[in-house]
Amino acid sequence: MNRRSQGLIDVGLLLMLAVMWGSAFPFIEEALTGFDPAAIAAGRITLAAILLSVMARMRGERVTADPRARWRLAWAGILGASLPFLLIAWGQQRVTAAESATLMAFTPLATALLAHLFLKEERLGGLLLSGLILGIAGVATLAGLPEAIVRNDILTPAHLLADGAILLGAFGYAASSILLRTVRNGGAIAHAAAMMRAAALVSLVAAPAFSSWPEQPPLPAVLALVELGLVPSGIAAIVLVRLLQRRSPNFVALNNFLVPPVGVALGVVWLGESVTTRQLIGLFLLLLALALAEAGRRRAQPRPR
Repeated sequence: MNRRSQGLIDVGLLLMLAVMWGSAFPFIEEALTGFDPAAIAAGRITLAAILLSVMARMRGERVTADPRARWRLAWAGILGASLPFLLIAWGQQRVTAAESATLMAFTPLATALLAHLFLKEERLGGLLLSGLILGIAGVATLAGLPEAIVRNDILTPAHLLADGAILLGAFGYAASSILLRTVRNGGAIAHAAAMMRAAALVSLVAAPAFSSWPEQPPLPAVLALVELGLVPSGIAAIVLVRLLQRRSPNFVALNNFLVPPVGVALGVVWLGESVTTRQLIGLFLLLLALALAEAGRRRAQPRPR
């Protein structure tokens, strides 16, 4: 297979990841009608861990024998599932699905900074830095910060706290990607299963301290929780691990610039949310940031001699 074909496969996997993760936000909003954030996080992670473990066993895949790699997989699961799933579900009690999706555009910015610090092959140049700064402006616009400054209320403390929780979840995704990049040998499904088992253990232990399981949750909320466990938590984890075995964390993180349009579109179609001029401007800034960041990433790559 030539490089062009491999590149098309990678782009296709990136788009798949964006669609699966972008679809999570309206499903989280639906699940919140019957479950609290900690129950949603524990439920979707546990379902994903069961699904991935069964798939790995059926395919005969095993986790790497390197103990350091196993610890990295465990921490990748905690930082990339336990932490963000709880924080994002908690934040979405106060913000819309569209806003939650757009805030996740912080992930490429955090990934680029962490990759520069911890991965030798990923350097932070001028163009990439410009993309990061523009991306921050895009995120701020999408979150409504300029409008809040004009109104002189900077949103509300509760709203800002919710935004901060979602942004912290985005940082967890970035840190998880850096850890996964350092574990390149082994089956993608087995590694995804190992991640989710560690995340499920932490979530199930912590959940009782923050939530209680409802006796009779509504059926739509149950179905939404099942979808969250199988698709954006389970199948998406396989795609994520496979992509990080093939490409750099900065490339994989670019899917988060595609997640906001998906999340906004699904929020409009499924939940009846409206798209504002602010969101359109923010998305434009993020697309421009994406172009600058990708140009900077390519320029920073060592040239073949």
